[in-house]
Amino acid sequence: MQFESLENLERKFILGSIELADPIPSGSLDEVVELFSTQYPMVRFTRIYESDGILSSCGRYMEYTIQVPPVKTNG
Repeated sequence: MQFESLENLERKFILGSIELADPIPSGSLDEVVELFSTQYPMVRFTRIYESDGILSSCGRYMEYTIQVPPVKTNG
């Protein structure tokens, strides 16, 4: 079984239980986070690094889990 180079792999993003397709396949991770933050405001305060990506078990895509900050309440 041959693997493609990591630069050519599709990216998928996991936000909680939601799997999000890469909206900008040729864009940077910062551009993707900026775009996701328009639909998911809690993503605005997160940072994703290339090293956060995990190769899927099938070897066809990189998977990035988006860690959102905990909800804060007063009281």
